[in-house]
Amino acid sequence: MSSYPTSTAFLLLLLLLHAHASSSSPSATHAVIVSTSRYWFNYRHTSNALSVYHLLRSQNVPDSNIILMLADDLPENVRNIEHGKMYGERKRTNDLYENVEVDYSGRDVTVETFLQVLSGRHSPSTPDSLRLHTTKESNVVLYLTGHGGDEFLKFQDSTEVSSQDLSLVFSEMHLLDRYSKMLLIVDTCQAGTLSSSFTREKNPNLFFIGSSSKNENSYAHHTSEYLGVAVIDRYTRAFLKYFQTSYDPKTSTLANVIRETNNPQELRASISWWSGFERDVDGERVLLRWFFENNVKVVGLGGNGGGLLKGLGFGGGGGEGVGIEEINGVEFEKEEEKRKVEVEMEMEYYDIEEVRNLNLLIGIAGVFVAASVAWEVL
Repeated sequence: MSSYPTSTAFLLLLLLLHAHASSSSPSATHAVIVSTSRYWFNYRHTSNALSVYHLLRSQNVPDSNIILMLADDLPENVRNIEHGKMYGERKRTNDLYENVEVDYSGRDVTVETFLQVLSGRHSPSTPDSLRLHTTKESNVVLYLTGHGGDEFLKFQDSTEVSSQDLSLVFSEMHLLDRYSKMLLIVDTCQAGTLSSSFTREKNPNLFFIGSSSKNENSYAHHTSEYLGVAVIDRYTRAFLKYFQTSYDPKTSTLANVIRETNNPQELRASISWWSGFERDVDGERVLLRWFFENNVKVVGLGGNGGGLLKGLGFGGGGGEGVGIEEINGVEFEKEEEKRKVEVEMEMEYYDIEEVRNLNLLIGIAGVFVAASVAWEVL
């Protein structure tokens, strides 16, 4: 008999495996950044959010992948002596409001709108630019700042989102295939209590970092005498500083961030964290670059936030950052050995669904091969 069926089956096997490999390629980072506070004296919350926005932009995440929600238009506030501008440091080197596109502002920043952005349940008239276009391949950064309490975060000083609300919407996102991995960072008083309702079953592949624990406050770092208000919070500043002084895209994990930023004397609080990653309660294997690097290079951006972070008073000029020659406390002399461990770290978090899909494809190809063999025998 002709070998045509066997060749066809083999070709189909290659095509199926190639299609699977293509669908498993790294995907873009997406982010939702929210400042929930109004009024001039909450200047630092808007500054926090804008600083994280610029950090993501400096890591090549395009604005189209970021939903920015600011509860007040502070650059236009009549008390702002620097009209139309905002700063996160005393020297006022970098205008945080420059080249920023705000998606939701003022009274549009509500609990309802926030939950709609995450779940994707918008009214039909909502423009695409105001939607979070994520899939099961997307890694999502969610940053929240404002005033909080025991298991809640205030919106506009009038409504609240609770720990249970967050757990439910994250569970819905998981069921709707709206994320692969998610990092939630909250800078508020008693921030750690917002994870109280999270469970690994309902909120898998979610990692949470809170700036303070139960019964603790989240403090401002310093006040600008020129502006007359505090301009940035302590934890957000420490998080930004990590990127300037220690971030290594090859090796930095969330555990590294926690160790370097969890300074109770500096923060006047203790960081809280929670992990929905299987077999990793401290983020030792969760790479920071999964959330803070986009796989598409954006012209005009580069380094690790050099310009912005230098303006915040951290020194240095960005670029490669300080190299970290260890992973999980183990030093490596050869780059090859480091890369081997990095690959193992990444492979451990291949989705179970991906493995199932691969097994299914191999099974289908096997059926074709078996059928072709039977054809030849007959």
